[in-house]
Amino acid sequence: MSKSAEIKQLCANIRYLREREGLSKTRMAKIMGVTTASLTKIEEGTLPHRVGVKVLLRLSDQFGIRLNRFFLPGLAGWPPEEGEGEENRNP
Repeated sequence: MSKSAEIKQLCANIRYLREREGLSKTRMAKIMGVTTASLTKIEEGTLPHRVGVKVLLRLSDQFGIRLNRFFLPGLAGWPPEEGEGEENRNP
């Protein structure tokens, strides 16, 4: 998968996760530590330069999802695998 395709998949998965959890853009942006405008750009498939690994770590911690899953189609493998979740969050 190309870098561009991976970014688009990441952006699609962030939107998927927000919608799956029933979160507003405002709430999801707050969880991620970005502005609502940045989240809108992300959900449209553009990853702003200011958005980095910290955003993924916040999402991973909040939702108990391994980082590599953000790059898989539709957060493949949902629900989390055995042993992945609340007790297995990133330090």
